[in-house]
Amino acid sequence: FQLRDPSEAEEGWVPANINRHGSSRNFNANVDVIIPNTAGQWDWRIRATDSDGASRTSGWFQINVESTTTTDPDPDPNPDPDPDDSTGPNIQAAMTDILNTARANNGRLRPKFVRLGFHDCVGGCDGCVDLANPDNFGLLEPIDALASVVAAHTSDGGLTRADIWAMAAMVSAEDAQPNNIAGFTYIFEWYGRSTCDAAEGKGGPDRTLPSSDLPTSKLLKFFFLEFGLTERETVAIMGAHSIGSLSRENSGFDGPNGWTNNNNVLDNRYYSELIGGNRNQPTDDLTVLLQAPNWNQVLITNADPISDRFQWNRGGGGG
Repeated sequence: FQLRDPSEAEEGWVPANINRHGSSRNFNANVDVIIPNTAGQWDWRIRATDSDGASRTSGWFQINVESTTTTDPDPDPNPDPDPDDSTGPNIQAAMTDILNTARANNGRLRPKFVRLGFHDCVGGCDGCVDLANPDNFGLLEPIDALASVVAAHTSDGGLTRADIWAMAAMVSAEDAQPNNIAGFTYIFEWYGRSTCDAAEGKGGPDRTLPSSDLPTSKLLKFFFLEFGLTERETVAIMGAHSIGSLSRENSGFDGPNGWTNNNNVLDNRYYSELIGGNRNQPTDDLTVLLQAPNWNQVLITNADPISDRFQWNRGGGGG
């Protein structure tokens, strides 16, 4: 790894530690460099050398650096050589508490935490949902379930309720994946999300969520405008419906068995059972994909304030 300063003077090469992702061609490189304190456009590049000594150097990539010069007129003349970082948020402990809560009662809260995380982040993650909005019916349970975690891990000023809710969605989604033993492997890097003033998050601004009657074009438009997602990313996030169930008192849909035949596992069955095919043998063969289960449309009549729903039921099992 090499840096080049704004005057185009090149610094020395710095070795990097390379980690490979299984048998794939994707790598992570960890590099220890001193952050430059000269403002301006810096450049960086990498050079890789194989076991035979042959090397290849990349082109230059830009970094815009702002000055890091301190404005403190009286810096500490005797800094602590071993500062105590224990005052920061204990993210690992928070994730562990969330995981234990999510796994209770055979993991029935995991899909509820995922749903809470999505509904909170429409319009911006702020740790609040308007429970008077019919689209948010059923979210009181996961909010109450996370209350003790919020109380335990937000008192130090590092994590916020919005952080805990977002973390709960991510931890639950990962824990619901097949053959997941570790519980979570990702790094919760960004925290300090703003939290609204509603008590325990039970209130706040009324946000418009995507209607269940949106055609494909408008659904794609919603996720692009709200989250900046591509069409492919929007299709991927729809897979979250692999877990959980549907109740008329919450969503207006009648699906006690969920969207798939195993609603405790987050996998690709949402797609394979929607359009056909074998989830263990991915294919682009249209003749296979068109072998979807039989579908029938029914009208679910609900009581106010839940709107009536047109629901598609499949003939091959499931909810």
